[in-house]
Amino acid sequence: MRSSELNAAGNAIGSDLTIAVPRPDPLTYLEQLLVKLNTWYLRVCYPFADCGAGVSIHYSCEIPRQMALGIWIGKSVFLGKGVWLNVVDFATRSTPAILLGDGCAIGRNSVISAKNRVCIESGVLLAPAVLIMDHNHEFSDISRSIKEQGTTPGGTVTIGKNSWLGYGAAVVCGKGDLTIGRNCVVAANAVVTKSVPPYSVVGGNPAKVIRRFDQASDSWIRVGE
Repeated sequence: MRSSELNAAGNAIGSDLTIAVPRPDPLTYLEQLLVKLNTWYLRVCYPFADCGAGVSIHYSCEIPRQMALGIWIGKSVFLGKGVWLNVVDFATRSTPAILLGDGCAIGRNSVISAKNRVCIESGVLLAPAVLIMDHNHEFSDISRSIKEQGTTPGGTVTIGKNSWLGYGAAVVCGKGDLTIGRNCVVAANAVVTKSVPPYSVVGGNPAKVIRRFDQASDSWIRVGE
């Protein structure tokens, strides 16, 4: 049979078939139940600074109970698989170090480590494997191992509302205040070490603004055009 005849036959058969979409794996329902149970358990047993309604925290997340007082979670926040929330010097804190605004979604295997203050405003989306730190490891004393030197004083990090950080992006603040403005896009694997204006797209290492939103033309334009 010629290829044209095969194509015609395939089209004829296909027009008479209704493809049934497979049902989800039944084990996914078990996973959903475990996520709900874990979220309920954390809400009841962990002394978070706050934990809003509609939160979803995967059971594989690493959130040490002794650090919960330093974590503020808004409404409808989603924490994916393997997310790690870390609060440095948690025993001496009187205010939250990590603040997750309403509707944030933190992708799987992302890490948020705060010594001073990391604020992720409402509607922010983090892809998988994003790193956000407001400090770093100290390494100034070459006579001692880095793990013995503790952390730097660091600064603060604010991620503006409705921003999106792509896969593998890193936001690291060595000192001062690092702010990513609202409605920004951080490209995959970008390393942000300085503040970013609102309505910007940044990429590279170190990250630089490559696009910005032009309100006059109501469009995103390349920087330099």
